[in-house]
Amino acid sequence: MEPMEYFKRTFDRYPFAGLTIYVKDVELTEEAAEKYRPGFDFTDINPTGATRLLGGLAASCRFTILSNQMGEEGKKDRYGAVRFPPFKRYKVLDNYTSHGRRQILLLHVPSEWSFFRSFELQDDARLVRACRAIFEDWLSQEVVPVLREEAWAGDNSYPMFYDFAGPEELPAR
Repeated sequence: MEPMEYFKRTFDRYPFAGLTIYVKDVELTEEAAEKYRPGFDFTDINPTGATRLLGGLAASCRFTILSNQMGEEGKKDRYGAVRFPPFKRYKVLDNYTSHGRRQILLLHVPSEWSFFRSFELQDDARLVRACRAIFEDWLSQEVVPVLREEAWAGDNSYPMFYDFAGPEELPAR
């Protein structure tokens, strides 16, 4: 079974019903990337641009965001663009490197985020394995052409920030 098909069949039920994969490709130093540790939760203080268009990586690091809270947003946009509002919370599920490329897997958590702070879903390990398989598949795919355009890349090439990150820790926007 293809990795994406497995993902859809396995995780389309509570608490994952409607879970959609969004991606954001950025250049991130090794030092900055290592700060996203599994189990860590953070607030992105800025709005976060991501896309529903899935394919090869346009940069060395991919934030893969799992969310069932964005609805139909981005389905009709040429870039598949989704704008996560500022001050949204995320939990790091995985930080994985393969063939010199990195995936930081994030779960977009509901506003009642404190529940997820210490909560480990029974399917976390299967979810991580499925997303790693999808990432491995992306490594052999071409980048979606519109995601190479300056209009997309210029506005969406910044990493997701910690709520405590200073300019010396992560690149400034």
